[in-house]
Amino acid sequence: MAEYAGIFCRHTGQQILEPQILDSTAFERAYGVTPTPLAGTADTRLAWYGEWLASR
Repeated sequence: MAEYAGIFCRHTGQQILEPQILDSTAFERAYGVTPTPLAGTADTRLAWYGEWLASR
């Protein structure tokens, strides 16, 4: 996920980019689900979309 570090930053008053902590623990406990790992999700979604387009 290092390549996405720039996405998860915020701009502070000191002109410093600080990493954001993404913690899904509360959501997981409340809803009993876990986040989808980032690795492979784009490939999976693109493959699904290609199949969907082909079926139309």
